[in-house]
Amino acid sequence: MNLYNAHTIALILRNYPTKSIKDIDKPWATDFIKIGDKKLSLGALEHSILRKMNLNFIINVILLYFLN
Repeated sequence: MNLYNAHTIALILRNYPTKSIKDIDKPWATDFIKIGDKKLSLGALEHSILRKMNLNFIINVILLYFLN
């Protein structure tokens, strides 16, 4: 969860100034999170790791915060 949050904030800061994460081109589809020798997107991290940990509620709260 911390990795997802940190990279979400880093993505927003790299695209500053922006009013919404939705204004960034493909924010959940771009592979930029390096884990070992692989790169993952926010979407891949969310769907392959976080959802398996049953953290859907927390993810939705975070997404609502950034989307509004």
